[in-house]
Amino acid sequence: MILVNAHNIKQGGGVSVLYNFIDYLYDTEQVDVLVIVPNVKLHNYKSIKYSSDSRFNFHFIPSGLIGIFYKFFFLNNLINNKCKKHKIKKIFSLGNIAVKSDVYQILLIQNAFPFINEKRIYDSFPFIFRIYIKTMNLFIVKNLKFANKIFVQTNFIKKELINQYHIDEQKILIFPNLINKITKRHSVNSLKEFNSSFRLLFLSNFYPHKNFNILKGLIKLIFLNKLPIQISITLSQSELKKSHLKPFLNEYPNIIKNIGPVNSSDIESTYYEHEALFLPSIVESFSTNYVEAFLYNKTIITSNLPFATEVCEDSAFYFDPLDINDIYRVIEYCFFNNEIRDMKIALYEDRISKLNLNNQQLIYKSFFYA
Repeated sequence: MILVNAHNIKQGGGVSVLYNFIDYLYDTEQVDVLVIVPNVKLHNYKSIKYSSDSRFNFHFIPSGLIGIFYKFFFLNNLINNKCKKHKIKKIFSLGNIAVKSDVYQILLIQNAFPFINEKRIYDSFPFIFRIYIKTMNLFIVKNLKFANKIFVQTNFIKKELINQYHIDEQKILIFPNLINKITKRHSVNSLKEFNSSFRLLFLSNFYPHKNFNILKGLIKLIFLNKLPIQISITLSQSELKKSHLKPFLNEYPNIIKNIGPVNSSDIESTYYEHEALFLPSIVESFSTNYVEAFLYNKTIITSNLPFATEVCEDSAFYFDPLDINDIYRVIEYCFFNNEIRDMKIALYEDRISKLNLNNQQLIYKSFFYA
């Protein structure tokens, strides 16, 4: 039996990785699997698919226990007890932190905070969040020694692990962040039939590293320059309240719109209704959004930082994510240069090929047999 430790995966790209991996095991490998996940609606719903197969067992952690103290004081005991009880042969830890165990363990790091190498980016976070980052980084780095193999999502993070934390290069492998299997390839679609504005999709939950703070100043610049740009954000009502963006939605309804959280089944139609992906993040490991934009042939306007440039290379428009004037300048340049947009989109096929995104089965196989 193997154990999949996904105790803190509740949303985002990590969910796609988790269930694509479980699907691979379900379809390909004859092995018993114990999956540890938080007790949230999403996992209860998705686990039903495997409930009729005796090879798959889900252990649900009460959602109220998913916190920093649980991770570091109770999780090790839980997993080690499960390892003894079920005679676990291999652990797959998908939540950034390796558990203290003698069982062979493969760790997937999807958190980029330990690899921030620009002081201005670190200083841009609120004080309380900087304390959180330091605490998380301490435990992530401290527990690296318990992992037999470490998978990361870009060469940039691989190099940082080697240079900053002196991890043996032979222990580190690349695991690109793959998208949900329902995603299909589409040709370029003009949005003139939908809206006269050039619509940017900011597809993200509300996290400090997603850099929502720049929207207020950016909205004002778009308004003052009368540029026909509309930005769609995808926040829940509780996230919208935290973001303090609601007054701007009311004051500038033609510039910013909240379309609410997007389900995986609605990804295709959501991209279809926009001309470009807008991602001003200041920290990422590997964003699924870039891959989706490649597959849906949507222009990418994003941060000029290693997590983006390694994945997109010349196929994206880049700005300094901490400079609102530069963000506006790049959006304006993109808007007025349709031929350059098309040239960059034409590079997507090459990016998909180089990232090996057409070989999900092979990637999960290499992960399983590492």
